Amino acid sequence: MPPLVEFELDYLPEFTNQGARRPYLWLELTGPNGAPQRVRGIVDTGADRSSLPAWYAVAFGLDPAHVQAGQGRQVSGSTFPVFTWPVKIRAVVVGALGYEFELDPTYVPGATQPLWGRKDFLALWEFQLDERGSKFSMRSHVQA
Repeated sequence: MPPLVEFELDYLPEFTNQGARRPYLWLELTGPNGAPQRVRGIVDTGADRSSLPAWYAVAFGLDPAHVQAGQGRQVSGSTFPVFTWPVKIRAVVVGALGYEFELDPTYVPGATQPLWGRKDFLALWEFQLDERGSKFSMRSHVQA
């Protein structure tokens, strides 16, 4: 039986070598068009669901005829537009390519930061933050 996928990563700076260090994680995402996209997002325990800037829908080849418009809600209570599709996106953690999973993200107009959220991304992993050490660790719930 293949082992569980597990790894520990250091926080990365917000920009090239500047800005706050956070739990950023690179995923390789593939939509219906089969063109993989490497995406750096932040693991966000406060996000109900993963979200991506809206332009990724075009990059993945999602069909505009099947879009569903909705509203997202921030903790403050303010709302913002979101788009969803009835198509999941294939994903792998860059550097752990043997473990493929699916994301069901929302696409947010005007957003700049991809977020890996609880219900689709974190539901597949045990996740630990070491804020003092500026690192995080992850272990898959299922075999690779």
